[in-house]
Amino acid sequence: MTEKDALLRVFTQGEELLEVLRRGRRFSEQLLAENERLRLQIVKGESDRMQHLSSLESERDTLQQENSQLRRRIDHLESRFGAVEAENHDFAHRYADISEENENLTHLYVGTYRLHSTLEPAEVTEIVCEILIELVGAEDFGLLLLDDRTNELALVRIEGPATLFPPHILVGDGPIGASVRDGRPRYHEPPVEGQPLAIVPLQIKGHGVGAIVIGRLLHGKTRLSPLAKELLGLLAGHAASALMSSRLYSSVDRKLRTIEGFMELMKQPPRPQGARP
Repeated sequence: MTEKDALLRVFTQGEELLEVLRRGRRFSEQLLAENERLRLQIVKGESDRMQHLSSLESERDTLQQENSQLRRRIDHLESRFGAVEAENHDFAHRYADISEENENLTHLYVGTYRLHSTLEPAEVTEIVCEILIELVGAEDFGLLLLDDRTNELALVRIEGPATLFPPHILVGDGPIGASVRDGRPRYHEPPVEGQPLAIVPLQIKGHGVGAIVIGRLLHGKTRLSPLAKELLGLLAGHAASALMSSRLYSSVDRKLRTIEGFMELMKQPPRPQGARP
């Protein structure tokens, strides 16, 4: 091989080496460009991820606030629902009480109408006793009226034992006489041994004319309900006038019959002397 050929060969190899270097450089530049592109994509992706994460955290905070508001509203609604339910129960009990009160007042109205529809003392007394049993729930009781001549309270009707009623009850003496004198009802709740459960005076224009005395209630009850006390007060006012009116009517009726009998005797012609009867 000549020197020229050797130089040519060396030059050719050098060109090939330069080409390899150029290709390596281009490849390196491409790798650097690709790496830069990938880095930019990673940065952009990280930025997008951070923005998305920030957006998610913001949405989470918003949802937490909304959930907290909804929780408070639910708690408020549950509280309100409980209050409304309690009010409904209260209204139901009040409605039942009012219905019972209206029913009892209706019965009392019918009873008082019956009281004032008759002037027979026995019928008036019987009606008062029926009201005491059916509406007030009395089991053992007594009905007393004042005798103006002796100032003594006389038993007109008694149901049950007579142990609560002394032989002579004067106005002002003992719990019964004191209640009639003062014109104020007396209640022993819980019951006191040997004492009436309730004493309700009968009055006409502030003047005591008698008393209703209750010793025991039906079904083992030991207290009078507020409604029963109200009914007793209303009954006492109507019973006082009805009983006194029937008593006066009975007295006047007896006197009238006596006068009519006397007048009939006066109208008969005199018998001849010596005539046999």
